Amino acid sequence: MMADSRWRWHKSTWWGWMWGPIPVAFMLLVVGLAGAFFYFYVVAE
Repeated sequence: MMADSRWRWHKSTWWGWMWGPIPVAFMLLVVGLAGAFFYFYVVAE
């Protein structure tokens, strides 16, 4: 019950919306691009 109420509160916040499937996919894409940029920057050095 505790976890359920906490989840309901979580979903009612903007943070809960942020963790929807589309924002998560976008975040993963950004992290992947940043990681690739960092990797190539280090290799170039």
